[in-house]
Amino acid sequence: MFFTRGRRRPPGNSVVFIAILLFICLSAAACQDKRPAPDQPDETDSVVNAPEPIELPLVSPSETVGRYWAYLNDRDFSNGWQLLESSYRERNYRGDYASYAQSFNRMNLCGAQLIAVQKEVIEENAASVVAEVVLERGSECREERFQYDLILKRRTPDAPWRIRRVQIKQ
Repeated sequence: MFFTRGRRRPPGNSVVFIAILLFICLSAAACQDKRPAPDQPDETDSVVNAPEPIELPLVSPSETVGRYWAYLNDRDFSNGWQLLESSYRERNYRGDYASYAQSFNRMNLCGAQLIAVQKEVIEENAASVVAEVVLERGSECREERFQYDLILKRRTPDAPWRIRRVQIKQ
C-alpha cells in the first residue's frame, strides 16, 4: 500500500498506478532492441570470434597504411585488424577484435581516407610512415584532418608489413 503524509490512498488508485507503471516499463523495454546493428559486433564477441587470418600482400609500408584506411572507410574492420601487429592489438584492445570494432562505432566513424603519405622511411624490417588522413565522424559526419606517424614492422624481408604503433602528430 502507498501512503502519503498519513493519508491512505484508495486501493483502486494504487492498482491503476502500478498497472500504468508496469505498462511504461514494459513498453520502454520492448522499444529498446538490445541486438547490435549488423555492422556492429555483439559485445559478447571476443578473441574467439576474431576474423580468420588472411594472407597479406607483400606491399610497401605506404601501401599497407593506405589499405588500412581504405578498410576502415569500407567498415571492413576484420581486414583492418589483420594489418595490426599482435602487440598493437594487445596494447590497445587487449587482443579483443570486438573491442577494436566497437571503438570505431563509438567514435561514430562515417569514413576515412588517406590523403597523402608525407614521408616513408624503411630500414630492413622496420618502417615509419607519416600520413595525412581525413576522418568523417560524428552524427553529421564532419570532416577532420589528422597527421599520423605510423610505425610498421615485418618479421623478415619477405613478410608483410603490419602496423605496430599509431600516433597523432598534431
